[in-house]
Amino acid sequence: YKNGLYLYLELNNLSLDNILGNNASNDNTLLKEINIKSKKFNFFNNEYTNTEFNVTFDDEIYVNISGLDLNGSIKIDKTNFIKINLKDINFNFDSINLSQTNLASDIKNISLRLIGNNIKTSNDTFQAIDFYILKNEDVLTFDNININSERMQIGPDKNNEKAYISYNNKLDLYKIKGKYRLDNSSGYFKNISKYNFDFFESDLNIQWNSLNNLTNLEGRVDFLIKDLNLDTNMPQTTFLRALRIFNLNGIVDGLDDDSNSIMNINRAAGKFILGKNRALISSPLIFETDEASMKWVGEIGKNNFGELDELDLDLSMRLKIS
Repeated sequence: YKNGLYLYLELNNLSLDNILGNNASNDNTLLKEINIKSKKFNFFNNEYTNTEFNVTFDDEIYVNISGLDLNGSIKIDKTNFIKINLKDINFNFDSINLSQTNLASDIKNISLRLIGNNIKTSNDTFQAIDFYILKNEDVLTFDNININSERMQIGPDKNNEKAYISYNNKLDLYKIKGKYRLDNSSGYFKNISKYNFDFFESDLNIQWNSLNNLTNLEGRVDFLIKDLNLDTNMPQTTFLRALRIFNLNGIVDGLDDDSNSIMNINRAAGKFILGKNRALISSPLIFETDEASMKWVGEIGKNNFGELDELDLDLSMRLKIS
């Protein structure tokens, strides 16, 4: 048209990388608008069909999205900061993996805010979602997280400081802060952790190396877990071995290999303060099984590998004997 170029495209496939790859800072006064009909659109590993996009170019890039299961907008400013606003969509959060280093793999740096309302998953509806995704070559961070649904609530901690989850793939370093509440009674979160539980609530600020071994754990933890199951695949630290020894299911069954392989805890709660060399139990750790109630106080030292391994604890125990 007289005032510039307008494109009308029908595509078989389109991904978020294609959209975020545009550089909003380019001085391009010729291109005014792109209208796209895409048969398949990939959005954080979620695939949508027959989606329409209206992309306008001015000082900022503005994308309006409409489809059967995906509706919202994307705005990219001159600094390439991206704001995504979604509503009334179906979305699978299992596709976002914290340690997944190829998130938007074609883009080394991402500065993005995701806002959503009425986000439906296979087993839940998120009334409100608001968080940032920040990524460079080494670090991926979900920052300033606010999530509210029946099964998941994440927000600021008891000091009203922001919640975040961060992963450094170069150092294999994890950092988590905030207040987290997960209802896993339906098994909804079974893929995010090999710790089997029905309910988890915690106010924490921690960091550690290695998702499997949990070494160099530091920070503070205030937690409550219900219906926790520990099996033989868990790291065999001294503390977990001690819990297995005092597992009443094992005592009643004679501590044979089969009964000692799995430990079921009805309720676990307590507070930790974790330093470089030790963990101080600031509020008694309470473990309840069908047959007993255990209360631990004291501290746990770390070995040369940074694992919680040296116990200096007092144990109070109530047993049901039959």
